[in-house]
Amino acid sequence: QKSVAGWSAWASTHVSFDPNCNTHSDPGPYWNWAHYMDLLNPPPPQTMHDVGNRILFNTATSKGYELDAFGGIAAINGATAVSGNDYWAGWDIVRDFGITSWTTPKGYSLDAYGGLHPFGGQAAATSYNFYQPNWDIARAMEVSSTGKGYVLDGLGAVHPFNGAPAITSGPYWPNWDIARDLVITDYATGKGYVLDGLGGINPLNGAPAVSSPAYWPNWDIARALVMNPATLKGYVLDGLGGLHPVNGAPAPSGVAGFTFDIARDVVITDWTTPKGYTLDGYGAWHPFGGAPAVTGAPWFYW
Repeated sequence: QKSVAGWSAWASTHVSFDPNCNTHSDPGPYWNWAHYMDLLNPPPPQTMHDVGNRILFNTATSKGYELDAFGGIAAINGATAVSGNDYWAGWDIVRDFGITSWTTPKGYSLDAYGGLHPFGGQAAATSYNFYQPNWDIARAMEVSSTGKGYVLDGLGAVHPFNGAPAITSGPYWPNWDIARDLVITDYATGKGYVLDGLGGINPLNGAPAVSSPAYWPNWDIARALVMNPATLKGYVLDGLGGLHPVNGAPAPSGVAGFTFDIARDVVITDWTTPKGYTLDGYGAWHPFGGAPAVTGAPWFYW
């Protein structure tokens, strides 16, 4: 390949023979030089990245969305693409999101400092007083179709916005970042639950006590909580993929399990069966209970 400009100089320093000593001709027009050069100088290996954070699913349409840690919102099963969402390429800074309208769609994403970022034409949040610059402490959010909602911080405090009722009773862990997820079961009264990392389910504003289906003393492994507001039955997801029934909810079947902490969120699409999906940190949706596979999920592998 002496006719290729620069070949002799490159080969002299990168391969173990003298490129100028041979007299043979090129290997022919079908020789794959790109593949050959990749064998000599292979590209760096790809790695998987734990940036899949939260999922939402509309059971009426079987469409949904997935939030990544950079602020990207992927449309699942042909859902309408989200517009106007803030995005921080390469920065693990976004923690949760909420949908106020599935038709538009619009809502808010929550950054790690507590900032609420409207998308899809959603109005900016009002009556909201939580923001901690440069402190990764916001953990979860919930919002209703009226736009009223709450943000959970890692210490257990729950902060209302857009006129949602104040939280007057609930858990709080000073100086301990252990709160992991938030469920609001009644937006009119602010009743709901905070999941802590050990598996405890802590009531808000007088919500009925529920027994924790699993509890891991000294192990921060509980990742997500989902509950049916009508029955107060639900599930706790642990980081290994285990799905633990709350208040007598039926045991799910076919749940994906992992050998390391990578499960991140869960949605229920049928409370009777039950059916639904768990999300892993690499972006994959794992159906259980006979739920069909989804399309459009990102794969965080580069």
